[in-house]
Amino acid sequence: MMENVLITGGTGTIGMALSELLVNNGFVVRHLSRSSKKDARFPTFQWNPQENKMDANALNNIDH
Repeated sequence: MMENVLITGGTGTIGMALSELLVNNGFVVRHLSRSSKKDARFPTFQWNPQENKMDANALNNIDH
């Protein structure tokens, strides 16, 4: 069974490298970000830490 991982900072240099490493090892990766792009490599969910808001769907079926 593939495990789902949610990463904050996933669009940065380290986050993208980590995301690719996880995918190459059989994980499903999602990103939590302040900005979302429809053409993003990984599904991305909105997060606004200043307003203490997050798309609750980001946590659906997350293992890590």
